[in-house]
Amino acid sequence: MIRWLRAVAACLLAEFLAPFVAWWIRQQERKILHTGRPLRPTEIAFAHSLGVLAPERVRVLAVERIPLPLPAILLRLADRWQWGCPDPAGMALGNGIYACEPYAEQPALIHHELVHTLQYQRFGGPWAFIRAYLRQCLRDGYEYSALEVEASRRSMDDPPV
Repeated sequence: MIRWLRAVAACLLAEFLAPFVAWWIRQQERKILHTGRPLRPTEIAFAHSLGVLAPERVRVLAVERIPLPLPAILLRLADRWQWGCPDPAGMALGNGIYACEPYAEQPALIHHELVHTLQYQRFGGPWAFIRAYLRQCLRDGYEYSALEVEASRRSMDDPPV
């Protein structure tokens, strides 16, 4: 019963939050694309190996802390119920990638976020991606969501030589 209730709550909350978060993603993506660095050649090669379209358009912006689109109370609730990742080291927002400064040069983080960039492309943009992503994180927990599992697995793939 609890699992069913959690799934229903996840679906409803994801549907409610998705339009706001998709709008926020577009705003943040513009900022990253304007001020971020281009991918390095090895990162472009990895993105090509994944199937990311136009990886030369992807940008990475190193920041002290990644901004989040939700009020603090919702972030605390999500953390308490293990619904999300309240303090991420990286975050892909379409073709823009935020990376916290201590991790911004670590290939594993950039590769993980490039898998999310591919997922955005596969879903056709932020609206469809964030609906699925939020639903999975809220229902299954961040680390068990299918999109996170895929990103973790595929980011470990050997890059092309």
